[in-house]
Amino acid sequence: MTGSKSGSSLKWPARRVVLAWLAMTLIAVAASLAVGQRMQNGVFDGWQQLSPRDLSATDVRVVMIDDRSIEALGSSPWSRYYLARLTEQLAASGATVIAFDILFPEHDRIGPETFVSLYPELSGPAAAEIQALQPMDQLFGQVIGSAPVVLAHAGVEEAAAGQSPLADASVSGRLPPGIDSWPAELAAIPELDDVALGHGLINVPPDSDGVTRRVPLVIRADSKPRPGFAAEISRNMLGGSPIAITAPNARIGNRPVPIDQAGRMRMHFGAFPPDKIIPASLVIGESKEIDTGIFAGKPVIIGLSAEGTSDIAATPLAAQEFGPLVQAQAVDAILRDGWLDRPIWAGPAEWVVSALLALAALGAAVFGRAYRVALALAIGAVPVISSLAFSPPSLFLRPARPLLIGIGSAAGAALGLFAMARVERERLREALIQERIETAATEGELQAARAIQLGMVPPRERLRKLDPRVDLELVGRGELLVLPVAAE
Repeated sequence: MTGSKSGSSLKWPARRVVLAWLAMTLIAVAASLAVGQRMQNGVFDGWQQLSPRDLSATDVRVVMIDDRSIEALGSSPWSRYYLARLTEQLAASGATVIAFDILFPEHDRIGPETFVSLYPELSGPAAAEIQALQPMDQLFGQVIGSAPVVLAHAGVEEAAAGQSPLADASVSGRLPPGIDSWPAELAAIPELDDVALGHGLINVPPDSDGVTRRVPLVIRADSKPRPGFAAEISRNMLGGSPIAITAPNARIGNRPVPIDQAGRMRMHFGAFPPDKIIPASLVIGESKEIDTGIFAGKPVIIGLSAEGTSDIAATPLAAQEFGPLVQAQAVDAILRDGWLDRPIWAGPAEWVVSALLALAALGAAVFGRAYRVALALAIGAVPVISSLAFSPPSLFLRPARPLLIGIGSAAGAALGLFAMARVERERLREALIQERIETAATEGELQAARAIQLGMVPPRERLRKLDPRVDLELVGRGELLVLPVAAE
């Protein structure tokens, strides 16, 4: 009975370790599925801040309609006259692609007829002469038609009234299953749209926490595949071949750019060089402050950064970043292989590492201290490897899930060991008490036997007669229990 009970008490604590480990592992797995994305975003942002991308050698130029330009040429939106002049100057400077990160869904607000209506006191001949002038939209369209211009479109819930059907875009292949989709596409007015070199959608939806970490390269709008703005600029820079979707990549020119299930490219952000950002007023005014040669053979993005602009995004490196600079970084990433790659094996590999760490945590609970040190080193190596992979070769390996599951499993095993130690202490305590009880019982039996023996001792006189050598004092104290045998 005693042996069977002892074997059971040894097995039950070991089961407690396994059950505690299993329970904490399952909780950690559930937590990684529930809040893992937030943790992964936090790690992603941390790596971005520790290792921002070097953009000092970028070929992309950004021409900003900034506060300085507004002060020099008037409030925004500018007349198409100024935009036409800006386009002419950039084309004359040798820009390979001129991309407007500005929507033109409406006609110029200052046309000849509008101007005449503002000045009813004009004479008939003067009014007729003004009305005979070429509208600025037509002038701007002529300039666009003679220059390598890419115009911005946008995915919207409903297209503008009277908008003409749009031609199919240069995108081929099967679209990713989770691609961003919009019911309609907002285009530029026909005078501009029909003569442009290309069109790209400027929609860049942020992640659930409001931070932009990815830029769409392909989007579905009005049930048609459309290129993202940065992808269309890069496509024209790289020869103009159609964008071919061969999951998990979007081939742009000779570059297979990795995209996720939403058709987005993961960005490795950096600080865009200030010397590559030029105020529009300096270009239009042919200022001597800039060397127009900086545009030769380069892609140029024209955008807004004046006070009050709504084209602002949050990135891992900046709480507020102008949209044209985000697009410029995306173009640079495509042209110089600066994206972040998350290989198809990354997700399964993270689960495998998580499982190995969980099993190692159980093994550490069984095999002792050396295994626990090895487990701690393995857990510590996970974020180190992720950080080293983030910079070249620019792999995005998420350490959050393996860390969460590994630490959770180790905590479960530790709780199981603690519970087992308590059970063992209780068992030893009970054994000690039982031993004391048995010892006390044995001592009681000895005391009873001693008392019986004392009761059988003859009177001193008789002992004296039996053997004069008997010490009567010892007999009185009960210390002499075995008497010598002597004949009377």
